[in-house]
Amino acid sequence: MGRRWTLTLSLVVTGAVLASAVAAGARVRGAGGVPTAKADPKGILRIATDLSTFGGPSFDPITTKGSPLDFDWDAPMYDTLVHVAKDGSFAPGLATSWKIRDAQTVELQLRKNVTFHDGTPFNSDAVKAGLLRSLDSNNRAMPESFFALESVDATSPLSVTLHLREPAMDSFFPTLHSLATFIPSPAAISKGDLATHPVGAGPFTFESLTTEQKLSERKWSGYWNAKAIRFAGLDFIQTATGPSTVNALLTDQVDLVTLSNTADAKAVGGRAGVKLFEQPSPANTYLITMCLSKPPFDKLKVRQAIAHAVDRAAINQGALDGLGFPSPLPVRQGSQFYFPDLARKNAHDPKLAKRLLKQAGATNLTFEFLEPPVPSFLRVAEVVQGELKEVGVDAKIVQSTNVVQDLFIDNKAPAAVLYTTSAGLPGLLPYLGSEGLANLCHYKNAKVDQAVAQIQSSLGDNAKLMAAWRQLEATLVNDLPLVFLASPTVVLGLQDRVHGVNQIFESGGTNLEGVYLTK
Repeated sequence: MGRRWTLTLSLVVTGAVLASAVAAGARVRGAGGVPTAKADPKGILRIATDLSTFGGPSFDPITTKGSPLDFDWDAPMYDTLVHVAKDGSFAPGLATSWKIRDAQTVELQLRKNVTFHDGTPFNSDAVKAGLLRSLDSNNRAMPESFFALESVDATSPLSVTLHLREPAMDSFFPTLHSLATFIPSPAAISKGDLATHPVGAGPFTFESLTTEQKLSERKWSGYWNAKAIRFAGLDFIQTATGPSTVNALLTDQVDLVTLSNTADAKAVGGRAGVKLFEQPSPANTYLITMCLSKPPFDKLKVRQAIAHAVDRAAINQGALDGLGFPSPLPVRQGSQFYFPDLARKNAHDPKLAKRLLKQAGATNLTFEFLEPPVPSFLRVAEVVQGELKEVGVDAKIVQSTNVVQDLFIDNKAPAAVLYTTSAGLPGLLPYLGSEGLANLCHYKNAKVDQAVAQIQSSLGDNAKLMAAWRQLEATLVNDLPLVFLASPTVVLGLQDRVHGVNQIFESGGTNLEGVYLTK
């Protein structure tokens, strides 16, 4: 358990984050209205990508080198056991249903009448072999939480039971939508050439790879949900990151690009013939973390004053160039766990903030934000600093190259602007869990612990899960150990002929179901 928290904290304080997200609150800019032309079933979606990174594509799940792009080109060929809906909920994939028996046991019911591209039956034996093969590989480029898996039982031809070595279902279950749980054809495994000829049960089959030039995949008519795939194939086109990506889109060499920074997004936005698709990142939410056991934040009214002083819309404009999404809760608007009444709890109200400070006897409040020398953190902290100054609070920004030691161990400052690095509960536990190394001054709240335990045990019961998330968020907005600010955005640049894009997966890649092209 400790290694998981250490890894997460390392990401928090270094700012090393993958740009990935679930599409809650997504938006399209520059679209030319509702298309009048019909979908082109023969269209090929050209995606800009770097086919040279990490030595090129890894088609065999156990030989992945850790490139975030591996999911992009492998998922269309393998599909996933569980899908992720736009609201962040889990949906049927190659597994049609599941039962969470406890925090260490999940039973999966597999889809009927599914075959791999080579005609081999997709069944419990194939799933067991694929999962154990990934587990035995000990490939640490896979999600660390996958290795909580201990054993797999094929209980019937279409049922498997997964047993974990520790109660970690909350972090393990999302790996059923990751490359660690891609299931290859057993016949292809036996041939030993998955690395060059991948065979899965996904909507696209492997066609060809020209090294560092083009990877081609083509629609497979035998896919269980083939009707949702409305174009003929994918071509991943070698494109260097940076200005080359933008140029490839603007010169019509590709149809879809991932824009990695604000400058690239601005270069595309407003240009004729192209449009932007934007969505918030569930993995990354900027927040203020405060020490509740020492002055000044041991007083609830001081924390409430900070929460009412921040203007999330201004933070979005000033620190995220207007491309982000204000986030008053740990989940984004559009998520099944977004509760509007809780989102309004600590709305921007500088007059109320001043009154609360006066009531708390903190009218001349001064404190320090301790920040790593990461530009994205500093930009947000500087905007927050200006907003606090407007209500009479002097927040000084002090930089540290060792935030772990200076902030979380030595507590040299009572607050910091940081962000989460994972979606959902795994992103919050470093700040709230008893083992969380980002838990400033060892915050503990029985209601938080109760809600976390309920979330971890309720994945199979959506009503209980909703209630548990509501309890957790209500406790956070009332007790305010964290003040959530805004989420950065993930941006795609698209040709106008590309329609139906509505989701980028947290693991990477675009949801291709419902996407279509016009001539």
